[in-house]
Formats: sequence, C-alpha cells, structure tokens
Amino acid sequence: MTPNTSILDKLVYSYIHRKKLNKLFSRMTTHVLESSLETILIYKKIDKIQVLNHMLTKIPNTKLKFHEKIISYIYTCWERLVKENGYINIKETLEQLNININLDNLKIEEKSTFRLKDFKEIYLHNIKPLNCQITKKENKENSIKFCPVRPALPELEGKLYGLCLEVEQPEFTLRIFGILDSDTLRIYRSKLDINILYDDLKEKFNLKKHDIEPYVESISYRDLLVYETRQLTNHYEDNIDVC
Repeated sequence: MTPNTSILDKLVYSYIHRKKLNKLFSRMTTHVLESSLETILIYKKIDKIQVLNHMLTKIPNTKLKFHEKIISYIYTCWERLVKENGYINIKETLEQLNININLDNLKIEEKSTFRLKDFKEIYLHNIKPLNCQITKKENKENSIKFCPVRPALPELEGKLYGLCLEVEQPEFTLRIFGILDSDTLRIYRSKLDINILYDDLKEKFNLKKHDIEPYVESISYRDLLVYETRQLTNHYEDNIDVC
C-alpha cells in the first residue's frame, strides 16, 4: 500500500488478511495434529502456530499504520512454518511457498512406474508433506523422482509410507518429505504401469508371469514408487529361490 492509501482500504486489507491467516493457522493445526510425528514434537509445532495466531489477534489493538508491516512479518513466519511442516498436500504446499515447478522437459528415470500424468492427477493430492527443503543451486536438467527416506520417518506410519519427492529445477532443488496414502483398497496401485516390473523380471529370470505374480503383488504401493525397477528385480533374486 502507498502512503496515500485511504484508511478504509487499510482497514479492508487488514481484515481480509487477518481472516485469511486465521484460516491458514486453523488448517495447519489440523495438518500437524494428524501427522505421524512424536507427540512432544507435535506440541512444539502447535506452540509455534499459537504464538503467531496470538500475534494476529493483537493486530486490531495496534495502530492502523502498523497493520501492514505486522501482517507481512506473519506471512514470512508462515512460509517458514510451511517449510517445517508441509501443508495439507503437495499441491497446497507448493502454492503456499509460491513455487512453480516447470514440468516441461522433465527427466524421469527409465523403467520407472513414475509417470508425469500421475504426478499431476494423483501425487499432488495423495501425499501428506511433513517437511520441505529448498536448496538454491544450479542444475543442468529438470528432473523429478521419488526416493526412500533414510533414516525412516518416525512412527510405524512413517516407516511404512514415508517417502521423499525430489525435484531439480534450473535454479533450485526441492525435497518434500511426507507420508503417502496407504492405499488400502489398492486404487492408486492399480494405476501404476506394473508391466515394466514384470518385463524386467521375465527378462532376467526367464520366468512366466504366474510364477512372479505373487512377488509383484506383495510389493507395497510406496515401494513401487521409491525403488527403481531393477532394485525390485534384484530383491526378488535376493529373497526367493528361483530354481
């Protein structure tokens, strides 16, 4: 706002953004409470949200000329909160951090179940982010992939469904650590191109589909995403007598 902005405009600005921030804090609180983190860590995160929310509630008691600066400061703190906790899903997290991923010419690993179409339609919505890391660096190419989290995320849910989305863009690298939908009904899993794994297994071991089907069906949705096809093939060799 400019120095000539009317008092009414300033009041409207203050009201709209206080209402918006209050809603963001409320949804963030729910997001944190539903996360698979240790209880003491959840309480610490909730405390940070409450401190900002308390600051927000005090704004009407301050002089109008300070409202914009305080709101701007709270937005800066909000961005830090989103990086620390993620927010709802990947799509909303990216929006809150004002990050635009260039999906043109993205490099995807060969023989992978990952498809760009699925990223847009599924993965932006079925992963609950718990932490975001943004590193400013020059990358030679655009790439995107899922990878395991080491050490594993806390609690049983984190160990079973935790994963990392790594995106390399020309000027930065983004890593989002989160929890993948458990996919109890195997709806998402059914959309993966499992034939890539079947073909790799048949090529290496010269086995028919019905021989390797029990192994493929035993692989979790998360593992099909985070491990390369050849890693899953080698795992078959390590754990099953193919003779």
